[in-house]
Amino acid sequence: MTANHSPRGATWRTVLLYGAGLAIAAVALEQLKFRHAASDVSTEIYVAMLAVGFTALGLWVGHRLTARKPSASFVHNQAAAAALGLTAREC
Repeated sequence: MTANHSPRGATWRTVLLYGAGLAIAAVALEQLKFRHAASDVSTEIYVAMLAVGFTALGLWVGHRLTARKPSASFVHNQAAAAALGLTAREC
């Protein structure tokens, strides 16, 4: 396998992308916290921005973790069921 298609390379790419995303999110949260502490942003806006950010994060994670629809429909293998002696109720 080449380096571009190895599972190890894909893992490192994923780790680096998630690490960069988390670093950007941490910096953004610290900036928001600083602006709130400096009274540039009101409490309502601060809470709303946090709520929108965490809602977006939850939607993204939920989309990534939920199962995709199968690409092919299920085909019942009659020969295998007959070989195992399965009845119609068991299939």
